[in-house]
Amino acid sequence: MTPDYIYKQSFQMVEQADTEVLKTTPAENILFMGDSAGGGYTLGLYFKLKQKKKKKKKPVPGSIVLISPWRDVSLENPEIYKYLMKEPLIFFIQTQKNFINNYFSNRQDRQ
Repeated sequence: MTPDYIYKQSFQMVEQADTEVLKTTPAENILFMGDSAGGGYTLGLYFKLKQKKKKKKKPVPGSIVLISPWRDVSLENPEIYKYLMKEPLIFFIQTQKNFINNYFSNRQDRQ
């Protein structure tokens, strides 16, 4: 959904789709799945829905599947630099930082 939308907007879109699916499908039969950045996205969306469930507003999906989720989207962990030569995708760290800056509307959104 990037670069056209930041994560808050895309969460709203996915939640709307989920609401429609819930009209015909029980939550326990719904699975959210994501790979890499999509895995981190899926996890974030799941926790957002879980917070709503606590407020009795919406059920959470019955299952989530995360395939190599990108969990540190801040890229501020100093351990990353130890792996620059071992993991070729980390080499593109500046490209990833540019992607992140386009995806989040401001720094507080990364928390």
